[in-house]
Amino acid sequence: MSRSIRRCGLLWILITISQTSPVAAQPKPTANARLAVDVVSLKSGRHLRGAIVWRQPNGTTTMAVSTKWLKESNSKLATTTLAENLEQQKLAWSRTADRINDQLKTVDDAPGLTFFLKQELARLKQLIAKPPEDEPKFVWVDLPPETISKLTPVSPEQRAIAMHGWHEGLNQVESRDATSLAKELKDKGVKLNGPAPDLSDQLPARLQSDLEWTARMAVVEYAVLKPIDFQGMGDTVIRTGDGQPIDLAKILPKLIDQQLGSLLKELNLDGRPPAKTAGNNDWLKSASREAETAKSTGFRVTRLEMAAGNGRVTVETHFVAQLAPGRWETVWQNSVNEDATKPRPQAEQQIEADPQLKPALETLKTIGLVDANVFKQAIRTGAATMAAQNTADGLFSEFRDRYSRRLDGPPLPVSASPTNK
Repeated sequence: MSRSIRRCGLLWILITISQTSPVAAQPKPTANARLAVDVVSLKSGRHLRGAIVWRQPNGTTTMAVSTKWLKESNSKLATTTLAENLEQQKLAWSRTADRINDQLKTVDDAPGLTFFLKQELARLKQLIAKPPEDEPKFVWVDLPPETISKLTPVSPEQRAIAMHGWHEGLNQVESRDATSLAKELKDKGVKLNGPAPDLSDQLPARLQSDLEWTARMAVVEYAVLKPIDFQGMGDTVIRTGDGQPIDLAKILPKLIDQQLGSLLKELNLDGRPPAKTAGNNDWLKSASREAETAKSTGFRVTRLEMAAGNGRVTVETHFVAQLAPGRWETVWQNSVNEDATKPRPQAEQQIEADPQLKPALETLKTIGLVDANVFKQAIRTGAATMAAQNTADGLFSEFRDRYSRRLDGPPLPVSASPTNK
């Protein structure tokens, strides 16, 4: 039995049989009709083209812009921006080295983490002593809200085309139609349906706030030390072992109670689905308490949501970091949707072969809620869930690797005000 099936097949299948609550629709991004890059129009009459990285609560917008394009379109701004970026990079390296020295004083019986910190410290000292001679291929541009007249962002799919274009060295990525860029990339054999390339190493390091540093170290400790993971549905999550199957005794009674009650309520009403109760983040409270007991600074939570009305499943993944005593906050999250009506014969056969499924299924059959059609759809939904979780695992791995590879970047935006406690 594969680890993927052990982790999600049995639990998700049993939940599926009695699931009725819908999941909220996800908003679609606003897309620029033609370009592959984001455009910020300035009140000065000029505009910048690149990738909008984030917007701060005060409206300040940060972009990553090609150094070459900026020099060609606004040489004066390029000169000042490049100088500011390089100066900030020196400060970032120095501050990060200081933080590593402080961190090394608190590391206790963690040789893997100690080795990584010392390795990073040596790398930063070398950069400080002898900075690279080549200009960075991209620069950060911070735009105060009073300088902006309009933001025109593109969809993630279009932006990925631009990132592939920059990675492949295509000409005029900022001004060309996304369709023509995509065609040239496909002609070069680039697969656009895969993950976009990580260009963060081509940007200068930036100063990190204390919160950002704390969040980054939580990611690093998760990657280097023994990770803590939780899985579940709604507000019920349990801790999963390293490659071990979920202990159903801890979670199934509550889940079946919760979902079976919802189903019976629907069957006894006049065809109206039961009202969905608002989430209260109980999953975050229970998981963070357990993480604190384990003396962890960060953990991953994978949660399943299903929409009975449209035949879709959603696997939502969070990485939660302890930013201060008693303050746990999601610093990264992603949702993956899959069609639960789509046949996936191989995955369905694997799930049906799971020896743990039959006794648990018999328990539900004794209360008369499972027939052949329900079971078939449950298996199919479980296969869709496995597909969604595999995708979610890949996205999470990209996040973990990106932010634990080096300690001076890329930036990890963290809210300055607490949102989850």
